[in-house]
Amino acid sequence: MKESVHPGDSRECTFHVVSAYTAAALGEAVRSTQHYPRVLSTVHLLSFMERVAGDVVQPCLQDGESSVGLSFDLHHEAPVPVGAEVRVRAVVKAIETRKFLIEIDAWDEGGLVAECTHWRVIVRMPLLEASARDRRRGATA
Repeated sequence: MKESVHPGDSRECTFHVVSAYTAAALGEAVRSTQHYPRVLSTVHLLSFMERVAGDVVQPCLQDGESSVGLSFDLHHEAPVPVGAEVRVRAVVKAIETRKFLIEIDAWDEGGLVAECTHWRVIVRMPLLEASARDRRRGATA
């Protein structure tokens, strides 16, 4: 690891909800027969939350390393309409060698949107990618 990351370290970002981030757009993309609302999808919300969690761990990564998600305990509390701005904040709560416990919350103009407890781990990218290729070979053999 390069620099130290400590409990209490945090990162924050904001994003604007566009049509492509809605549950309706996701339902259309997977050709679902169910009709979904035009509000921020949980999947897109989670992707922004994971991005900010990755940003908070970034300073300690060496060349050839990345951080990946291990688990998420996400509570999506409120719908967010297209056009809204969402603020996401990730805070490191604990560190266990190469694993990080991160608490993430998301807010819009109306208040709390979601809370998430998330574990990330630092991996060596060439080893992870080789493992993924090996799994694929095993599945097609």
